[in-house]
Amino acid sequence: MRASTIGLQYIVRGGRDRRVYAKDLVTGGLYSHTRNPMYVGNMLILIGLAVASNSWTCVAVAIPFYAFVCAAIVAAEERYLRDRFGADFDAYCRDVPRWLPRLQGIGATLANHSFNWRRVVLKEYGTPTGWV
Repeated sequence: MRASTIGLQYIVRGGRDRRVYAKDLVTGGLYSHTRNPMYVGNMLILIGLAVASNSWTCVAVAIPFYAFVCAAIVAAEERYLRDRFGADFDAYCRDVPRWLPRLQGIGATLANHSFNWRRVVLKEYGTPTGWV
C-alpha cells in the first residue's frame, strides 16, 4: 500500500521548521480512494507484524496505540489542510473516505497512472529497513 501510494502519485508533505507543510492538495492515485493511504499501509504492516509475532499482547497493545497516534496526527494534518485549501479540502473529504479505502475505480486508477519504481526505492527504503 505504501509503495503503491508513492509509486503512483508522490505527495510532497511533511514538516518545515517543525510545522506541518503541504505544497499541493493531492487527490489522485490512491489518495482518490482513501485520504490516508500511507497510514493505512503502516497499519497493515503493523497488523502483519503483530500477527507474525504470535503475541496477543502485541496485537492488543501495539495496534490500538498506533491507531490512537494516527488519529491524533491525522486530526492535526486535516486541520492544517482545511485552513490551507478550504473548500477544496472540504469537497475532497466529502468524496473520499478517511480510513477504509473505497475499492470502486481502483482498476482505473492503476491503469491511468504510470508507476515510478525509482521514486519508491528512493523515498521508501527506510520503511522496510526500520521494520526489520
